[in-house]
Parts: sequence; structure tokens; C-alpha cells
Amino acid sequence: PITAERALDMCKLMRNYKESGRTTLNTSSRNISKINSERRLSTGTLNRLILVAQALESEVQYRRQLGVNSERIVIALRTINLVGMINR
Repeated sequence: PITAERALDMCKLMRNYKESGRTTLNTSSRNISKINSERRLSTGTLNRLILVAQALESEVQYRRQLGVNSERIVIALRTINLVGMINR
């Protein structure tokens, strides 16, 4: 299975490829319309993948923050228990 971080890495690679503006060379004029339609489909797919990558990135950040908050709660509860034991 693909992990969320691996999916993010793949989407970042695709985003970088799109931003690099690479084009094909030595293309005949009759193939340009075919390539343009394929590129439109490819661009649409890439844009959807970028949106998925952004959603995954947000989810990863949310879960990391949730983990940090959980650790803080555990530390606070342990401190309260320790203070309670000292006051007995």
C-alpha cells in the first residue's frame, strides 16, 4: 500500500514536472491537436492529483498536530496525578 507521505512525494514530483514547462520537440503540425487534447486531459488529471496531494498534506499536518496535542494532554494528566500523589 502507498503511504500518505509517499503519495505526497509523487504528487510533488508531478507538480514540479508541470511547473517546469516541458514540451515535446520535433512534432509535426497534424499531431499538435492530438497532443493538445491529450495534454488537456493530462493537465486535468494532474490538477486533480495536486488537489489530492494538498488534501493529504493537510491531513498529515492535522494528524501530527493531533499527536502533539495528545502528548501534551498525557503530560498534563501525569503531572496532575503526580501532584495529587504528593499532596496525599
